[in-house]
Amino acid sequence: MENGELFRELLAEVRLLRQAIERIDTRLNSPLARSTSQPKPPRLSESECRGLYREMRAEYAQDRTTRGLDALLARSRSDLSVFCRANNLPVDMRTGKDSIRAQILARIREDEQLRATYPMARAELACVGERKD
Repeated sequence: MENGELFRELLAEVRLLRQAIERIDTRLNSPLARSTSQPKPPRLSESECRGLYREMRAEYAQDRTTRGLDALLARSRSDLSVFCRANNLPVDMRTGKDSIRAQILARIREDEQLRATYPMARAELACVGERKD
């Protein structure tokens, strides 16, 4: 009688294992379980980068918010690099995104202070540099 009882217990365990394997299999094959990579946003052009920087400066000057900057930081590092290069921002890209955010925000604040100190006729920034003639 012990053999029959042991056999029934083993059979019950095998059935439970089979059900667990079937559940795992259905989860793995379901469309929700498959990791669908989100489509990457298109690369930023230099004119888009300059416009985005203007929008960020205006947003920060008006509301003291950084939603545009946070949206930019959600993009890839290559897009951040293009953004910094297009706007002549001296940002160390080898650091973390928090440090990159702090560096860009510091530049926005610096631009705001310069604009208050030296008002310009146009809203665009002037690139100050040495001329080598």
